[in-house]
Amino acid sequence: MNKLVIKKEEIVFTFFFIILFFLFKNNPFFWDSVQLSSMQAHFFYENNFSKFFLIDDIDSGHPPTMGIILAFLWQILGKELWVGHLLIALLCIGIVFQLKLLSTILFPKNEFWIMLIILSDATFLAQSSLVSPDIWVVFFFLMTLNGVLKNQKWLIIFGNMGLCIISTRGAMLGLSITTFHFYNSNFKLKAMVYFLPGFLLVFAFQGSHFLAKGWILYHQYSPWVLSFEKTNLSGFFRNIILLGWRLCDNGRVLNMILLFIFVINYRKSILKNPIFVLLICVGVFTVFPLLQYKNLLGHRYLLPFIFVVNFFIFQYLLQKISNKFIITMIFLFQLSGNFWVYPDRISKGWDATLAYYPYSFLLKEAEKFRIDNSISKQKISTVFPLNMQKKYYELSNDTTKYTDFKSLKSSEYVLYSNILNGFSDEQLDSLKTYFNPIYKTNFLQVKVILYSKI
Repeated sequence: MNKLVIKKEEIVFTFFFIILFFLFKNNPFFWDSVQLSSMQAHFFYENNFSKFFLIDDIDSGHPPTMGIILAFLWQILGKELWVGHLLIALLCIGIVFQLKLLSTILFPKNEFWIMLIILSDATFLAQSSLVSPDIWVVFFFLMTLNGVLKNQKWLIIFGNMGLCIISTRGAMLGLSITTFHFYNSNFKLKAMVYFLPGFLLVFAFQGSHFLAKGWILYHQYSPWVLSFEKTNLSGFFRNIILLGWRLCDNGRVLNMILLFIFVINYRKSILKNPIFVLLICVGVFTVFPLLQYKNLLGHRYLLPFIFVVNFFIFQYLLQKISNKFIITMIFLFQLSGNFWVYPDRISKGWDATLAYYPYSFLLKEAEKFRIDNSISKQKISTVFPLNMQKKYYELSNDTTKYTDFKSLKSSEYVLYSNILNGFSDEQLDSLKTYFNPIYKTNFLQVKVILYSKI
């Protein structure tokens, strides 16, 4: 009977991600996946893997594993959008099986409900629809955690190696699980042995990267250098408020209210709870460091922490008679998160919600208008990610691009969408004052507008 239930749960969620693949398989690269996946893959693909270290313009200091794998798949299957989405779909199915194993350990006979809550998170769904390296991070995080809880050394070894070769953040996540395992083993050093191969890979990559390029993580001319600028004390507290917003955003309000309630109610015994200890470890190594910088609190960076929050609150929900009702409410809240869109003046993490979905075909409609009206692409200025060559987000042969937006004064036309966070409030006000919208299209919460100077 148990085997039948297990098969049904795995089939249901696997089928869901197969459907998601077919819905999004032709969607272009979006937001950070343009650089972290497509541009890096192009580098290896176009150089036929003759070079390992990326050029500085696209080198974010992480191991370029995602780009290498994607470029390799392009060589075999062709440089098509569906190839990257297929890779992510297979990883999502792997996540289903890893999550099932973890749920069986932590919540026997309640696997379906915790899997439903974890997999319906709006940020996770959005990342699952993109060619995102964060799906790799989630997969290897669950694998490593399963290895620790089941005491299976090969799961620990391969899981932590996977975390360490995907990104620096993945390595920090591996360090958090190492600390958790060290604590749970009554501080036995031998418990950490199986994590060493992964960390040796980190030192090998960062050391060779430094020898080849002279810097680690970022450099003074990096496109992301402002994100790594240290914050002051007031900025630190501002980041704490922003972190609270990020954690509650996209339908997670009820989750965070329950976290607060359970921490208060069970405060006397909470340090004896292994899941809470894991939550602290993940928070210390992957969330706290983000608070020290000006612009690193992206929704997707918090996914592993959010997963553990859900494990924690689910543990206590099982003790309540009305737990199924509350779990259903959490599920509905999380689904509603795909419709949470703020006014234009408030920046939103569009890669953390499926609300971004209409963007690609609205952009094609705007492009058709431009062509029909013989407006040169070079006369239109815009911001990231629309100012990239189409080959990087659509994988087309078109190497033309819109002009990089510098100022409204120097712009004849401006292409705007509310999924773009690169315009300041003052620029948005001036855009509506000194420019006329000559084309506007929208669907659901996404809009694309082409402005012409008055």
